[in-house]
Amino acid sequence: MSTSRKRTSTRRVVDEDIEDAQPSQGASQSQPSRKASARQPPKRAQTAPEDSDDSEDEEAPIDVDNLADAPITMDKAVTLKGYHTDWTRIQERIMQSAKTIIEVGEATADAAEGDEKDKGINDLDKVMKELIDVAADMNAHEQTLLLLHEELKEGQEIASIRDRYKASVVERMNEYQAKTSRQKYSKVKDYISFREQIFQVEHPEDPMPPMSEFIPKEDGDESDDDDMEIGGVSQNFTCPLTLGVLTDPHTSKVCKHSYSGAAIKDYFGAGNKRMECPAAGCSEKLVASDVVQDKALERRVKLWQRRQKRAAERADEDVDEVIE
Repeated sequence: MSTSRKRTSTRRVVDEDIEDAQPSQGASQSQPSRKASARQPPKRAQTAPEDSDDSEDEEAPIDVDNLADAPITMDKAVTLKGYHTDWTRIQERIMQSAKTIIEVGEATADAAEGDEKDKGINDLDKVMKELIDVAADMNAHEQTLLLLHEELKEGQEIASIRDRYKASVVERMNEYQAKTSRQKYSKVKDYISFREQIFQVEHPEDPMPPMSEFIPKEDGDESDDDDMEIGGVSQNFTCPLTLGVLTDPHTSKVCKHSYSGAAIKDYFGAGNKRMECPAAGCSEKLVASDVVQDKALERRVKLWQRRQKRAAERADEDVDEVIE
């Protein structure tokens, strides 16, 4: 049995801020321009995993004070790869907050009215975009370290590593900040989901409009991209098997059709046979594992049901007023 060993090295890449990034073209006047910063990744885990390679784990730490002068060679490739992994994890953790923003957006669209609702959604939209900007910053560090790691693997010797690192991060962030708002956000999965969920709560019977409706065109935007101009389909809350409102919704990872949980389980039965999707007009072949519980859709169904109930109550009140 292998045992874990303590590593004494404290891995740090850069401890200085990068101050040369240019302001974003698409940034609003109310927001300060962001600057690319060479953020430090957290200290790496000090306990070596049992399946780690001993020869790689025993490498001496990089001499941070002399990084600008001492060339970095192949023996430090594993160290840089570790830093790259740290930045990847940070980026993933940051974007986990997007799920919360989407849920709050759905609730705001359902519960608030008028100016209060518009302000709430606009504030959340701003927070979502700032989250994406921070993730882009993390990605600049991640991709820079990956590039340096690949160069070392190819046998190249990297001199002035500090300058190379800072310059690459700045270049990547300047490229990002020069983009328009559409170029930054219109194709980000979490931002698209944020706008879709809010729209579907407010307009459950209507197809999703193109993203250009939510992100105004700016100088530098070309004619709208085809995929940006194609709206989504309207949300259908009816189960194709029961023909009733979805209950405990499950959604296909293959064709994105949704079904009531109990109904789709009965449809597949106990075996693992590949079967045709039961949604009308769909010819995709599915197995039971292709269909997973969809908590986000379940929230939207409940919001839709509440809105339907409120609309019916208002209609009844209007009838009563006419009769009186």
